[in-house]
Amino acid sequence: MTTSIDWGGDEGQLPDGDEDPYGRDVAGTDIQCMIQALYRRFTTEPNGLWYDVTYGLNLLSYLSDASTPAGRERLKSQLVSQALSDERIQSAAATVAFSDATETLTVTLKCVSDVGPFTLVLSVDDAAVKLVSASA
Repeated sequence: MTTSIDWGGDEGQLPDGDEDPYGRDVAGTDIQCMIQALYRRFTTEPNGLWYDVTYGLNLLSYLSDASTPAGRERLKSQLVSQALSDERIQSAAATVAFSDATETLTVTLKCVSDVGPFTLVLSVDDAAVKLVSASA
């Protein structure tokens, strides 16, 4: 006699039965989840995920490049591009400031998503990327 085993459902499946390609419940996300996702994206080396070669922009790697105006403009463009790679974000704008005295990079990212607008401020020095503030 054969017994069938119920292995449960697919945990990446949305309530309507559709699956998100990354296994996330996109319909149930909130702003805090998006802030955390962007922080992870900005602290991961490019090509850091084997299944997504476009994911990642390690801000620590851009510290010296951001000391020049041209480098800051390139970084702003890359920040916006990375933010818009998240399908939950509809629009994004970045500002980048570099302090020569403290060798600190400050990144401000303003985003609009399906659940509302939010602002993310990161501080980058030679040791770490810190989340300074996040507000909805």
